[in-house]
Amino acid sequence: PILRDQLSRFDSAMLIDGNITLDREDDITVQEISSHFNCTSGVENICRHLCTVAAGMATRPNRRERHAPFRPFSSRDAHILLQLKRTREVSLGSHVQMIFDAALSAGKNARNVGKVSQLKALQQYGSGNNKYSIDPPVELTKAAADGARKLAIEPAVRDCVESFTARSRSDMIVTLRSSVEDLAETPKEKKWLKEELHKPTLEIRQGKEVDVTSIRE
Repeated sequence: PILRDQLSRFDSAMLIDGNITLDREDDITVQEISSHFNCTSGVENICRHLCTVAAGMATRPNRRERHAPFRPFSSRDAHILLQLKRTREVSLGSHVQMIFDAALSAGKNARNVGKVSQLKALQQYGSGNNKYSIDPPVELTKAAADGARKLAIEPAVRDCVESFTARSRSDMIVTLRSSVEDLAETPKEKKWLKEELHKPTLEIRQGKEVDVTSIRE
């Protein structure tokens, strides 16, 4: 109960003090709290994790040792989509929102029979929300989960990474042009710079490494 209370108020600004010194007892508490968090880096890994969460296929934080059953027709499991949508609405930065959009798309498609045909075999077993539902055979659940990963999650991850890369390249081009064009003082110099920037701009769009600093020099 104490740990749950600490976690529930973890985002309170009044509880954060960057200058505080921890004693041994506090350090143990920090270690206990940190054991409930995972660190993931890289756009593709972060996006895939969020897409898996949105699809209801991620391991539960309080049951890491147990495999999470895939229940595409469960309104209880689908509630995660509402939570992600609300988080997306208050998130800052287009890059972060892009990842949330991919997760929401994956979560919806993973439950859509029109997108994942393997889900049809699970419909007769119910939603899994009440006592009248029947647990489907493991092989059918696995086939549906594999189909959701292939047809819903991975396409969303791929599109997100491509959009993220394109946005990053676009930002790099804007930075390059703005930093160099400021050096031109006459229309003739601006025209010359524009011609000189044509090649490196194409290279950036193609995903090639471009040394912006050396170009400016």
